Amino acid sequence: MITTRGLLVHLFVLLSSFSAYSQSIEFVIDGKVDILVIDPTGRKTGFDEKTVSNFSQIPNLSIGSASIGIVDSATGESTIDSSTMDMVDGIISPAINGEYQFILQGKENSLTYVNPMINFSQSTQSKNISDGSIIDSNMTVKFSLFFADNNGEQTYLRKYIDNDYLVKSLYAMRNRNWIYDDATMFKYISNVNAFYSLVAINNITGAHLELDSIKSEIKSDSIRQAISSQGLSYFSDDIVQIDSEFSQPASPPHVDVKLVNSTGTKLTGGSLQYYDGSWKPAVNNNDGTFTINTTLKTVSLQMTYAYGVQTKSNVTVGSDTVVFQTVNAQVKLQNSQGGLMDTGTVQYYAGAWRNFGTTSNGVATMELLPVNYSFSMTYAFASNNKAQDLSANPIVVFQTTNTSVQLKNSQGNLMDTGIVQYYSGAWRAFGTTTNGTATKELLPNNYSFSMTYAYASNNKQQDIGVNSTVVFQTVNAVVQLKNSQGSLIDQGTVQYYSG
Repeated sequence: MITTRGLLVHLFVLLSSFSAYSQSIEFVIDGKVDILVIDPTGRKTGFDEKTVSNFSQIPNLSIGSASIGIVDSATGESTIDSSTMDMVDGIISPAINGEYQFILQGKENSLTYVNPMINFSQSTQSKNISDGSIIDSNMTVKFSLFFADNNGEQTYLRKYIDNDYLVKSLYAMRNRNWIYDDATMFKYISNVNAFYSLVAINNITGAHLELDSIKSEIKSDSIRQAISSQGLSYFSDDIVQIDSEFSQPASPPHVDVKLVNSTGTKLTGGSLQYYDGSWKPAVNNNDGTFTINTTLKTVSLQMTYAYGVQTKSNVTVGSDTVVFQTVNAQVKLQNSQGGLMDTGTVQYYAGAWRNFGTTSNGVATMELLPVNYSFSMTYAFASNNKAQDLSANPIVVFQTTNTSVQLKNSQGNLMDTGIVQYYSGAWRAFGTTTNGTATKELLPNNYSFSMTYAYASNNKQQDIGVNSTVVFQTVNAVVQLKNSQGSLIDQGTVQYYSG
């Protein structure tokens, strides 16, 4: 919560620390408010009244008890002005093109004014745009700043005005004695309610007439001094904005959707469907954004990207952009000691097995929608599968075991030299024993092992995920020569056949 009176919060939005173009927005606040900042990808920083939760999702941006404090990602230095705690500068760097929302929730009835001003400059041009509001306890004011680094003229600062805001602002003006009597306040409230009622039933002509009536009442009340100059200024500005927006041709009900990657950059290559009796394709704008024109109040959306599918249900049709965001999925191959190792080949299952990539320094990465996939790791001709929900954890780990194959004599002592193979699609070289043991890192599977010693071979099947030590043991073979009486005699020469 911002609690310092006379606080100047100055949020500076900069696309790049080295860009000639910049935008900033500042608020002069006298009173107690909660501030929530939402970036174009939907990440939040500040206190959200709806969820009663604090967020800190926007990189380098934090909102403290009496300020917005931001660390410059280029220098790592705080930009708080030490000369006065009433002045706080900050940088969001790099900024993302799109709409930044600033939501202020009043916490007390007091002379609290919100006076935002936007500044931008690009090379030789500069321009200031300002707007304002008043705010009381349990009153919310929302501003929208559109950031576009390539064209300063696209910049705008917009205050969101609706029925609830106007009624509460009229009460706030009466509390400040900017409207001198209750009768005048209630007259305006009645006018505002009538206007929005006509809009709700699409009575455009009646709504325009009601706006004209409000403007006429304001003019008359200013002449008879029923409203102060401050009240006249604030209320007139709001009505002018409503008139300007309402005079624009009404766009049909629609849903705007965008697909962005894990860093917030728009992604092409996705496809979107919405459900209206059946799944229907949305309009693909081929820039990572989609549009759905519908008369439905809520829709279910299904985004497909890289063969993965994510569904959002009961999405409200309105002005807010719906964001689908991929995660940077990482698949790691680790040895038995936890060290990263190469080279593993990775696939993921989305309708069929798809190529993910090969490990580099033990890691393969890919942008995927945050849903549940099966992953396959192939190493040393063998494969392991693992299912994982990327929305819960985008890092998938496969780990080998240090498989040990031993050759022992009949007394149980280790002996050399045995040649070891294992079967995985074909017989593969494992190694030769040293001090009776051969070792190899393998994925934990059930393998057949072959030990060749003294020209003969034995095979053994073992699940090394259960027991990673495979033991082959010789027997002490005894060949005897006896005479017809059964007595042992010498001078016999013995051979054995193997191969």
